[in-house]
Amino acid sequence: FFFQAEDGIRDYKVTGVQTCALPIYESLAFIEQLPRLEGLAVGGTPVTDAIFGYLRSLPNLRGIGVNWTRVSGRGLATLTDAQLKHLEISGMKDPEVAVAYLHKKGVAEWINFDGMKMSSECVRLLSEMKTLKALHFREGLITPEQLESLRRRLPACHIHIWK
Repeated sequence: FFFQAEDGIRDYKVTGVQTCALPIYESLAFIEQLPRLEGLAVGGTPVTDAIFGYLRSLPNLRGIGVNWTRVSGRGLATLTDAQLKHLEISGMKDPEVAVAYLHKKGVAEWINFDGMKMSSECVRLLSEMKTLKALHFREGLITPEQLESLRRRLPACHIHIWK
């Protein structure tokens, strides 16, 4: 089941956690004790790359929401064993590193890039990721040419542009 961190993390059967209330790191201290955890959303909190130290021991982690936090693509890339399929990484400062990591892993299905300007290298790598089912971008942060390229090379992927 999925619950908010302020409800308390006590059940070993927990598969998803959304942290909307702080103190965030007190909540995260329990995460290592949740081996079945599949998803974690910490968007809008002050977490840094230190969060990935808590996540490395979670074999079932498939989704992470680190949008508008202080984490980086370099930190994300330290999750060498993770098979992340669902990522909310809006506002990440170094999207090229994050996209290169996801390209190498080859399992991502859904990625939200809202608030991130897409470089030509990001678009090139994304266009090679045939596992993608959905991509989300902010209008003006991806060029019409980049968008057309992605749609042409990933016809089965739903690409949404936030206005």
